Amino acid sequence: MTSGNSSDEPICLDNDEAQEKLGTIADAFLLHDRGIIRRADDSVLQNLDSGPFFFRRSRGYAPVPVFIKGQGPDILAVGPELKNTICLLKNDRAFLSPHIGDLENLQAFDFFKETIATMQNVLECEPDFIAHDMHPGYLSTQWARKQSRKLIPVQHHHAHLVAVMAEHKVDGQAIGLIMDGTGFGEDGTIWGGEILAGDASGFSRLGHFEPVPLPGGDAAIKAPWRTAVSYLRHAVGEEAVLELLPGSFENLAVQPVLEILRKKINSPLTSSCGRLFDAVAALTGLWTEARYEAQAAIELMALTTHEEVRQAKAWDGVSGSMTLPVSPFITAAVESVTRGVSPQEISARFHRTLIDVLASAAMVASRETGLRQVVLAGGVFQNEILMIGLVEALTALGLHPLRPEQTPANDGGIALGQALIARAVCGRQ
Repeated sequence: MTSGNSSDEPICLDNDEAQEKLGTIADAFLLHDRGIIRRADDSVLQNLDSGPFFFRRSRGYAPVPVFIKGQGPDILAVGPELKNTICLLKNDRAFLSPHIGDLENLQAFDFFKETIATMQNVLECEPDFIAHDMHPGYLSTQWARKQSRKLIPVQHHHAHLVAVMAEHKVDGQAIGLIMDGTGFGEDGTIWGGEILAGDASGFSRLGHFEPVPLPGGDAAIKAPWRTAVSYLRHAVGEEAVLELLPGSFENLAVQPVLEILRKKINSPLTSSCGRLFDAVAALTGLWTEARYEAQAAIELMALTTHEEVRQAKAWDGVSGSMTLPVSPFITAAVESVTRGVSPQEISARFHRTLIDVLASAAMVASRETGLRQVVLAGGVFQNEILMIGLVEALTALGLHPLRPEQTPANDGGIALGQALIARAVCGRQ
């Protein structure tokens, strides 16, 4: 028994709507004569050793404000495309909306517009400034561009960094390890495995995972085998790809994907950490397709434990420089599969290696910048083994890791960062 909505659509508001939309899905309806005035989806949390960790901040928590340092103009931040929330920044309080969801259909987009109107009405605040993601294809960005207000574009990963800094009321700058699936980069490529340094007033990109073509663009997200083919080609060259792919790839259209990569057709470059997870998971032969978001990464994580990762030996040849190589991860995974190493051991060693590499890169960034505080943000950090392991590793190095506590690590916290960055931009004008 659950609240009433179809996948990717907002919760139904009234009984007639529910029965019309869900009549072919639900076995029974529990109805009430008291109407629902405003939609509010379920909140989803996990309890980590250091306290609660949000996957979705909604009913029961939103729109309780995040208190921030400083004052400035009111800001409306319209958030990203996926896991959308909006934020109204008023005085020293940032009001994040309840979870809106993925803006991929008309119903969700209508709910997005409804939420903006509701929040502005309840808070008696209609800001002159709107912050939005740099990605031109996002519906939230397109809505913002149709408004007759001052627009402030904000880079996706910069917003991740500043959202966590705002929660912790950080003075000055911080290093950011921002690991997710997709974010529009300032150079027009797909970012997602970023080492940043900065604050609300600006940031620098210190390093990132080496970019690899993503065949078919977003289509590869639902077909991790495509990503695996590209990453393996990048690591060993095209001639060796067919020989090294696992048997589960035998009936897949590998040759057309190789041709797409060869001709550079719809194959944007990505530095995404999420795609690295997909590639390694697919190369075990267990996950060629994704039936739900991040399935390969989630189920790869589930094969191991914190203790197994602590005891695992990192793969050789992977360094923690400012340009993080992906090829050693791929060749190590393939070599392990060839030797008959279990997927469980591959998962443990992959996580161990990734933790060590990111911790080492953070230490290099700290020496270069003199900064000691390290923000961990982005949807990849919903992986509790990675989050807890990296917090331990950074602490052991004498650094001060900061993780999201009041907002999700995923894109559900983006709007908070957008709002703070936009206010800083206004302060310079």
